[in-house]
Order: sequence, then C-alpha cells, then structure tokens
Amino acid sequence: DDLPELPPELIYFPKWMPLNIYDFGCWARQTIVPLTVVSAKRPVRPAPFPLDELHTDPRHPNPAKPLARVASWDGAFQRLDKALHQYRKVAPRALRRAAMNTAGRWIIERQENDGCWGGIQPPAVYSVIALHLLGYDLEHPVMRAGLASLDRFAVWRDDGSRMIEACQSPVWDTCLATIALADAGVPADHPQLVKAVDWMLGEEIVRPGDWSVKRPQLPPGGWAFEFHNDNYPDIDDTAEVVLALRRVRHHDPARVENAIGRGVRWNLGMQSKDGGWGAFDVDNTSPFPNRLPFCDFGEVIDPPSADVTAHVVEMLAVEGLSHDPRTRRGIEWLLANQETDGSWFGRWGVNYVYGTGSVVPAL
Repeated sequence: DDLPELPPELIYFPKWMPLNIYDFGCWARQTIVPLTVVSAKRPVRPAPFPLDELHTDPRHPNPAKPLARVASWDGAFQRLDKALHQYRKVAPRALRRAAMNTAGRWIIERQENDGCWGGIQPPAVYSVIALHLLGYDLEHPVMRAGLASLDRFAVWRDDGSRMIEACQSPVWDTCLATIALADAGVPADHPQLVKAVDWMLGEEIVRPGDWSVKRPQLPPGGWAFEFHNDNYPDIDDTAEVVLALRRVRHHDPARVENAIGRGVRWNLGMQSKDGGWGAFDVDNTSPFPNRLPFCDFGEVIDPPSADVTAHVVEMLAVEGLSHDPRTRRGIEWLLANQETDGSWFGRWGVNYVYGTGSVVPAL
C-alpha cells in the first residue's frame, strides 16, 4: 500500500502521450513493463531472514511524509500516485486483465535468443517474476530459458552461493581492445585482430528493435554491448566498433566495408534533434518519467550525453565526414555542453574523467 502505484494500463498509452513506455530509457522500459504486472498482482512471499535494515526505524517502518506543494512537479506527481491507488480499487477487471496479458506478450517478444532480456539483470529478474504471476509455470520454454540465462550471469562461490552480474560487455571490451592493440603498434593484419573483427562482424544486429519506434524508416545496422541484445543495439558501441573495424586489414574488405556503411548510416539516423546522441534512442528527453514516485532509483531517460556524442563525432571524423552538417551539429553540441571548469560529464563511465577523455580526442 505504501509503494508507488504502477498500473499495467500504461502499456496502452500511445507513443505521443506523456509517460508512455517509450518515454523511458530502454533499461527502465524493460524493467517497468513487468513491474506493472507485479504492481497489479501484488504477490507476497515469506522471507527467510529479517528485513529490518531496510528501514531507518524498524518500529515505524513507513512514517508519513508531507506532500510537496500542489504547484510543484513533485506535488503533482505525488497526488497523481494517490489517485492511482484509488483507481486500482475501481479499475475494470477486463481492462486490467487485458493490459497484463498485453504486457506479457510485450515481455516475451523481447526475450533474447539466450533467454535473457536486454542482456542485463533487472529486466530479466522482473520479467521472470511477471510471467510466473501470469501463469507461466517453471517448465515453460520461456521460463526455462529465462532462469537459465540468470545462471549464466552468475558468479558461483565455493559454498554454493552465487552473485548475479548486472551485465556483461563482450562487444565493448573487444572493440576497445582491438583499438588499443592497433594503436599500440600491433600489425593491422595480425591474426588475433582479424579474429576479433570476424567475431564483431558476427555480432552486428541487422533487424529492427525498439529504437525503430522513433525511426521506423531507418535501416538497421548496429552493435549492442552484450552477447545477446538484438532489441537494443546502442549508438556508443556502434561508433567504437566502426573505429575498431577501420584499424584492421581483413581478408574480406568488402564485408567489412558494408558493415561499416550500415553502422555509420544507423548512427547518423539516430542523432537527436538537439545535435547530440543518446545511448539507445532518439530524443528520449521527456522530463516526466524522472518525476514519478517510483523512479527514485536513478535516471530512467536517455538524453544525449557528451561521451556518446564524442565517440560518434570521432567515428564520423575518421570516416571523412568531419564537415558533414550532422557532424558539425554534434561538435556544436559538445562545445555548448562543456562544464565551466573545462571538463565534460561522461554519463556512461567515470564521470568527468571519462567524459573529458572522450571529447578531447573527438575534437
């Protein structure tokens, strides 16, 4: 009763409507859709250990919090949450059941070939929970694959316990390692570099994903961060893979050239209207998702960032597109977003060191 309400009817919001699921960053979107099912079903399970440490005062675990003023965003969304708690009491059962089933289909359609969701842990956990609540038993192929994917993400200890990794990054690691080895003087046709290129070419994603909701006419051609994440290639990995492919002399140059061409075209097509590049989506900048009471755990939108924009600009310059108007808009975005102390904030790395270390080489 004290948790923020998250109605499954959210799945029916059209993409032009504020707070539709595509207003959220892809990592949040894939977690929030199954959480709507959990929120509606409200499952209860016994815990084999106490959870007192979750509360600052276990004797008063849910102290009343004063509402922010009505004329503020926080106040408006707090009152919206109260209204949604009342709505759940009167929500039409047929509509709610249909919304949960639609959410279930949405989840299943986005399961990857290895059984995971998005190559990351949070949507995998909540997707398995949500589907189980919808009646999928543990022997269902979708459930078996999902649970097996969590095992593959696990670091097993000698005592039988395990830790679940948040994510694995083989594409990112391989392209950066290839760039580093080439820049360190390893011959461009070294067998290990050629082998790395072969592997990266095999990881190219050539089918549409959720990014095509905003760019339906853009042909696919990008790379993801993980082993299996065909629904969510990212702009950052695609730029760095292109930079890596350019540094290696491969025995099938036409194949490499075609892959580079697709990657460059896709990256250019994913430029946001302000000139910068986000990680996964175009113009994912709605101010509303971060205001929602259940989004108090970090960023849930994917606006352009200095590090991603810099990697794309660097890649476009290497491809001879320094003076292309789209590249120049990216450069203008970087110059406009420099911090007053001279640094750039790097969203996807070690903050300002990472951002500055990305932008300076690009410029």
